[in-house]
Amino acid sequence: VEDGLEKAAQKRKVAVAPLPALDFSQLSFPAEKGDILAECLANPEGLAALPAQEVHMRRRQMGIEVFPAEQQQLDATAPLSAWRELALPPSLLRHLADRGCAAPTAVQAQAIPLVLRGLDVQAQAPTGTGKSLAFLLPLLLRIARAPAAPSPPSATHCPHAVVLVPTRELAVQVYAQARRLAKALGDAEEEEHASVPAAVASAVAGAAAATATALPTVSVSCVHGGPGKFEMLKALRAARPQLLVGTPGRLLEAVRGGFVDLVYSRAIALDESDRLLSLGFEAQAASLLSRLGSAHRQLLLFSATCSARLDAFAAPRLRGARYARIAVRGKAAGQQGAAQVAQLFHVLQAPELRLQALCALLDGALRRGQGIVFCAQRGAAEELAVEVRDYFARRGLPSPSLGVLHGDKDSAERAQVMRGFRQGAVDVLV
Repeated sequence: VEDGLEKAAQKRKVAVAPLPALDFSQLSFPAEKGDILAECLANPEGLAALPAQEVHMRRRQMGIEVFPAEQQQLDATAPLSAWRELALPPSLLRHLADRGCAAPTAVQAQAIPLVLRGLDVQAQAPTGTGKSLAFLLPLLLRIARAPAAPSPPSATHCPHAVVLVPTRELAVQVYAQARRLAKALGDAEEEEHASVPAAVASAVAGAAAATATALPTVSVSCVHGGPGKFEMLKALRAARPQLLVGTPGRLLEAVRGGFVDLVYSRAIALDESDRLLSLGFEAQAASLLSRLGSAHRQLLLFSATCSARLDAFAAPRLRGARYARIAVRGKAAGQQGAAQVAQLFHVLQAPELRLQALCALLDGALRRGQGIVFCAQRGAAEELAVEVRDYFARRGLPSPSLGVLHGDKDSAERAQVMRGFRQGAVDVLV
């Protein structure tokens, strides 16, 4: 798999012309409160006043490591124990409950307060622990409480914050999540939700007392690769979003074409940052980051893994004493889901037994539902699908319906395969 990723990354390592250099000393940046944690707390004297011993105990219980430990502001920034510690509108608490987020995960508990304090944050936490929410929620809170960004020298619109993701599919996913959060954040309606647990209903009631009104709705847009490029960029120019989600190549095109600028953007988050670099987007990400004045922007790096390459990329861009690094480990990191998965390893005595073993496993597994088979390379995925069909046909058995998904297929083909898998028409996704 790593060999396949490396080959894909090499294909993307084309020369990327940097964006035009800017003299940030000649630009006027408006004063902005970096630390807004206190005004986002339901009880500023509660979380912020916890003694250092209590802060460290919470972190140990959640499996959280925060460093560099010598920074006093990190010692004073306790992780959340419940959503009710934040002054969130009741509509947002109901939304979180409806999405199965009755309480913050470890990475959310620690990252949200640090982002609200205005620090640069590099966070590592396992897949499935809600890393996107850990930076989207505090970014939306910062945007809702901030004045509008000034126009850049070109008079092109600047979003307040940018989220950079490695793939089109993730861009669509993060965009949808950001829109739902933004709507819930600015929704003052008091709707009844029968599915909300009693514990969360109590938190909603507490938040209602802490926040009398909803916050302003934040506008969100998305740009990514695929068809409809010019329509997408024109829509971006018309929308003038406060939060922009995008993939590196398309966002670079948007900046070069004057559809958007990042000069006065105040925050940029790189979701799945390690993956973004491994896929060959380091030059594009560096070029986009160069457009934001380092002294005036907040950098957030979130990833399931943290390689030496990511550390080397982050080190010169994190703001010295104004950054925190979070690592979440163990069961408290939100890996409870992994404990519910039976992981079986089959050791084969000879390579030629691979296809027979795989088809036997598929035959048993498909009696209970669908399956996914991962291959290291695109050609291998196509070959395996043919081999599996032939294996079942030679034995007079009905072959499972296979859908093949890889980067050589165009977006329409990929969408068709995924639609078939979601609808149950495709048994096995290769």
